Formats: sequence, C-alpha cells, structure tokens
Amino acid sequence: MGESIARVYNSSMKNLFFAMLVALLLIGCGEEVQSPSTDSKESEKPFVTQGEPFTIPDLSLEMLWVKSGTFEMGSPSSEKYRQGRETPHTVTLTQGFYLGKHEVTQSQWEKVMGSNPSYFKGGDRPVEKVSWTEVTSFCNKLTASERAAGRLPAGMTYQL
Repeated sequence: MGESIARVYNSSMKNLFFAMLVALLLIGCGEEVQSPSTDSKESEKPFVTQGEPFTIPDLSLEMLWVKSGTFEMGSPSSEKYRQGRETPHTVTLTQGFYLGKHEVTQSQWEKVMGSNPSYFKGGDRPVEKVSWTEVTSFCNKLTASERAAGRLPAGMTYQL
C-alpha cells in the first residue's frame, strides 16, 4: 500500500512540475498599445502600460512585470542538496515580460479549458496532471479569448 501511495505521489510531483510551468507569460513587442475603446479620452490611455501589473478579469489572474536585465542563476556548490546541473551562470533578459503572479488554479484552468484534469482536487489549488501540449492549448485559448474581448494588445500572446 505504501508503495502505491509513493507511486501516485511521485507521478503527481512530476505533473506538478507542469503546474509550476503554467505560470503564464505575456510576451509582446514592448510597446504601449491603445485600448479599442470608442471614447476619445479612454482611447488615449494605453491598454497595458509596460511595467504596471494587471489582472485578467474573467480569471482574476494577476500578471506582474519582469523587467529586462542580468542576474545570476543557479546555486553555489556549497548549498545542501544541490544537484550538478544547478551550476551558477549569468542570464540576461533582453526584453521585459509579464508573468503570472501565481500558478494557474484548477478553477482558472476549468474556465478556459472546460475540464479539470487534476488529481488533487480543489478550485484554488494549482492545476496539475497537464501535459506540455495541454498547457500550450490553454495559452492559445486564453490568447484568443482575451483578444476577442478586446483586452489583449496586438502583438502580445500568452505563452508557457
């Protein structure tokens, strides 16, 4: 019995990896884009102002700005439980982007995809047991939905 629980746990932990990856990125051209509003005062304001956080309204999904720059990634060789592939190295982000503040929840996933594949059920829990292909489909559907609603500036897409 303990072995089957461990197998389910290990399988779920692998799938939880994808939950961590379902932190959305909004990638774009880096320009401020005008809102499609017909009100002249409203249309003068950019829909998304680079660097300002925003929320995807239908999902209550918060997006934060990550500015371009250089940082050190990895862990020092003295760190406990460090794995060999965690070698410190310099990473440079040439463009800023938006990143989901939290993992995509099961409720958010279900609103976009129409189903909840998660093993550990709970609307506020991160979605898990999703494949790379399913996550890509989620991002494509969210992009299409937000674009149709007039809330996604041209040249920007949600990506994994």
